[in-house]
Amino acid sequence: MSENYDAHSIYLYKPSKTENITNTWVYYRIDSIDGPTEPGGTLLAPIQMCKVSWPTFADILPMTDIPGVTGLESAYDHMCRLAKGQWGVEHENSTFIGFLEYEVKRSGVLTTDEARAQLHALVEKYLSWRMKAETRPTSDNLQQDFAMYIG
Repeated sequence: MSENYDAHSIYLYKPSKTENITNTWVYYRIDSIDGPTEPGGTLLAPIQMCKVSWPTFADILPMTDIPGVTGLESAYDHMCRLAKGQWGVEHENSTFIGFLEYEVKRSGVLTTDEARAQLHALVEKYLSWRMKAETRPTSDNLQQDFAMYIG
């Protein structure tokens, strides 16, 4: 990842008793964020946890900040307690599913709302193009078709 990008860690928790029922799954993100005195990713920067929606990974409020623990051994314990207390999620039994990468502006971080607005505009433009009678999908796979459209 270049210096122009940052990322949220995305996790999936499937409760053991209802593992096959997808509407019981919990998706959430963990990120080291800028604090009052420490920039994100540094030893004493806060950690932020937030549930996210599937498949857009949009934040589901509230976001919870854990101040000053990013680089400390206690960070993992804090995250586990928070996830269990707020959402009934056993973080230690969650699956890391990937990073949600976002662009960093020279003057700061592209906000989640700005990134979502850019993605929404691109998807709307694609859907508008796709709905025109004279256009046909170039692939049976919608993701491949979209990738070809934006590529």
